Amino acid sequence: MANCEICHKPVVLIPSAQERAAKHGGAARDYIRLFDTHASCFIEKRKQDTLALIRRIVKQQQDRSVTIRTGLTHKEAYGY
Repeated sequence: MANCEICHKPVVLIPSAQERAAKHGGAARDYIRLFDTHASCFIEKRKQDTLALIRRIVKQQQDRSVTIRTGLTHKEAYGY
């Protein structure tokens, strides 16, 4: 049993890695390596990463917009 790469709690496979290997072929360790993150952890991490990216892009656009209109950076124009 592997631990989730995000929350570090055990990842429990249902059906188990052994059952998957028996049904679909391959080794049980292959299925353990394949499923190394909880679905809910993966979705939450992707959501947080996406929000951080959007905020970074919006800030860059604001900085660029203020500079173009006033010749000042966003921080110089607004103080933050």
